[in-house]
Amino acid sequence: MNRAPVTTFLRLGVPAVLAGALLSLPAPAQAATTWHTVDRLHGARTQVCKTPAPGGWTVRVRVDNRGGDHWHRAHLGNRAGTRWVDTRAAAGAISPVRSLFSTGGISVGTGDARGDRGGYVPMDDVGRC
Repeated sequence: MNRAPVTTFLRLGVPAVLAGALLSLPAPAQAATTWHTVDRLHGARTQVCKTPAPGGWTVRVRVDNRGGDHWHRAHLGNRAGTRWVDTRAAAGAISPVRSLFSTGGISVGTGDARGDRGGYVPMDDVGRC
């Protein structure tokens, strides 16, 4: 009995099938998010995105500090200025994602040990996640 076809299939076919199955797995949620840079400071990027919520938007913020050489933070506030969230990233890292609800524009800022800066961003200028 000739076992060459079975051996060839096991050697070539099974790894190809396994690789195809692994490539079809869904990506993590954060990797699938489309981030929009609204500010840059010393190599850090403050990034936001929005998703629809009843009566307004859920806005997410993070600091992509992979280009920075010291820590940076981002802060995000709602239109009314009644709620704020902050997140912080070490040099070379990406911060945890924070979010809040807003009915209109947002206040976004970037900072480090030297101070903060930022301003108002209309909701139309915030891309969807």
